[in-house]
Amino acid sequence: MTASRPIHFAAWNIILDDIVWADGSQMPNVLGGGGMYATVGMRLWTPNVGLQAKVGRDFDLHILDRIDVDTSGVIFTDLPTPHGWEIYEPDGYRRSVPQLTPEQTYEQLCPALPPEDVIRQLKGYHFQSYGDPWGEEVADAMIEAGVFVGAEPTSSVVRSEERVQGALRAVRKFEMYSPNEMEAVALVGERPELDTLKAIADLGPRFASVRLGPHGSAIYDRDTGEAWHVPAVPIQPVDLTGAGNSYVGALIVGIVEGHGLLRTAAQAAVSASFVIEQFGPPTVTPELLGEAQRRVEALLREARPLA
Repeated sequence: MTASRPIHFAAWNIILDDIVWADGSQMPNVLGGGGMYATVGMRLWTPNVGLQAKVGRDFDLHILDRIDVDTSGVIFTDLPTPHGWEIYEPDGYRRSVPQLTPEQTYEQLCPALPPEDVIRQLKGYHFQSYGDPWGEEVADAMIEAGVFVGAEPTSSVVRSEERVQGALRAVRKFEMYSPNEMEAVALVGERPELDTLKAIADLGPRFASVRLGPHGSAIYDRDTGEAWHVPAVPIQPVDLTGAGNSYVGALIVGIVEGHGLLRTAAQAAVSASFVIEQFGPPTVTPELLGEAQRRVEALLREARPLA
């Protein structure tokens, strides 16, 4: 959809994914991208969401209708639409391999600063931290404008000590930071659950969250000392692509809108659950939004405080 609602929350990038399974089978042209999945996570809890990206002129904007977010920030360029392989290894690790040249990848995927009138509307922004300065000027400008910027590291942070050090340098600027379990170990070492959260918060962010896959997630507020473990929604996963992005997008909305730490974490887990139930993003419908609320209430009964 084009602009018709205020844009209070936003994320950047669209990628068309060619998913390659460990057995060699493939599923091409699946709508993806960390920013796209983050907006899906946001959209379940607020209608005021905008997706921003650069795409090629062959991109059909209507394929985004299913996620029901503002698409006025999608920019058409003369370069190809970002396209990549998502390659699953036998151990479950997923590698992301761009199909564009490095120069095209940078031009299309590096975040662009939204127009000033959009920045004035924004309350929260999702950012993927690469462990290097790539795109950080956009995050810096958002923070300077008073926008709540929540971030997650990209999977590349676990690949080298240089990326780890870059992530440790960048993390201090963000108000919320959410690695997965492997990324958390790379950043702060292997620790008990609550100690891991506190170690991340000690790096700078007030809110720390660790995504634990089928074991759920954990969240911590440094200012209040409140911490929770929330189980994963008991569903049958089909494709894990985008689950973490959707989770972090939902965290940003919940924190900014004051939903409370526990409910925010439950909403994030629910956002992730819808993403992994099929290939690509779910279609946002009134029925989906109703089911999201039911899943949250069920998780609230299963969550436990961390002490």
